[in-house]
Amino acid sequence: MRALPQFAFAVVALSVWASPGQTGDKNRSLKDDLKTLQGSWQTGEKAKIRVLVKVKGTDLSIEAYWLGETHIHNQMGFELKEVGEKRVIELEKLSVETSKLPRQMVYRVDKDELTLTVGDSWLKGEHRLTRKKK
Repeated sequence: MRALPQFAFAVVALSVWASPGQTGDKNRSLKDDLKTLQGSWQTGEKAKIRVLVKVKGTDLSIEAYWLGETHIHNQMGFELKEVGEKRVIELEKLSVETSKLPRQMVYRVDKDELTLTVGDSWLKGEHRLTRKKK
């Protein structure tokens, strides 16, 4: 009977150790993230706001659709940075002025999943995107 609590502790410890955003983010360099982000990402069809993000080099394009409105912002220059414990996509100043997006958006990337958290703007909220199939 004593092995069961130890087994349960090991399972919990392993799940915490392996959870995305903890060891995954800390062990990856920003350069690794930039490489992983290349390509197209989209929210699911049932998302309240449909978002399509395209990354090519250090250019970012965002398309968002909801309630019959469309917002498209192409070729916004960006840089990946670490701010405290978070990783952010920091847009160039000119891109912020034209897109009306915040300067920094928190991101977390894990293989084929991207979580983008956007502060006060027309795209406010947490958006979960998956890599778009070619």
